[in-house]
Amino acid sequence: MYFATRNGVLCSKLSPYFILHRAVTTLYLLRGRRPASKGYMSYRQEYIYHTLNNRQLMALFRANKPLPCNYGRGLDERVVEYPWILARINPGIGSILDAGSALNYEYICKHPSLAKKNIIMYTLSPYGENHISTSRISYIYGDLRDTILRDNIVDDIISISTIEHIGMNNYKYTEDTNFFEKQDGSFVLAIQELYRSLKPGGRLLLTVPYGLPQNLHWLFQFDEDRLKILIDSFNGEILEKVYYRKDLSGWQVANMDECKDCEYNEQYSQASAVACVNLMKR
Repeated sequence: MYFATRNGVLCSKLSPYFILHRAVTTLYLLRGRRPASKGYMSYRQEYIYHTLNNRQLMALFRANKPLPCNYGRGLDERVVEYPWILARINPGIGSILDAGSALNYEYICKHPSLAKKNIIMYTLSPYGENHISTSRISYIYGDLRDTILRDNIVDDIISISTIEHIGMNNYKYTEDTNFFEKQDGSFVLAIQELYRSLKPGGRLLLTVPYGLPQNLHWLFQFDEDRLKILIDSFNGEILEKVYYRKDLSGWQVANMDECKDCEYNEQYSQASAVACVNLMKR
């Protein structure tokens, strides 16, 4: 049985890494679940892994139902973004474009919803990226506003907390100074490119940090006006628009008004709320 991951690769209970993993995650919990403290990433990965493999929790995400009390307490938005997205991917053969390479972990790509998919990881540069060695996963490095993809080529597109970085100062993700920008509105070009690459009937499943409009230079947090621009730029059918909000007790499904005043926590690079959108190309 697997309980821990190392750089996204599953480790068994017999692995020496498992012992270290257990030690640092226990330390994280004993020290009060402080963001960015030692053990945080190990605990978060394990939490996501167990959520993705919990049928009851995934059913709640699929139906946009309230989550258990204390779900994801002290953890960042990935604990709602991954399960919300993967709950909407139909298992079986198909193609997925991952715009931003957030799926680029072995334990994520081995999830039953993705295990038979051909996945294209399309991200700005290989800077700081993992690389999964399997024939069904390929990597393209470039600008999502001007891709090399053909029209109508992929079945579905996933973009997890990526759109907010487009046109901003991407010093965290590339060494190419051409992408140290101040063109925050140019995310519209990326949305149009993603629409072009989708097959008719294909879906764009995306998440963005949501709340007060905040220009933090390396990202721009979305509010409802900005989200409307994104959706209108796609020019497709809105299947779902769902919000999640974090407080001291954890993450919970919410409505737009409950999230509109949420601020991005720049100290820990964490959102206080996210918008999750499911769009279909007509």
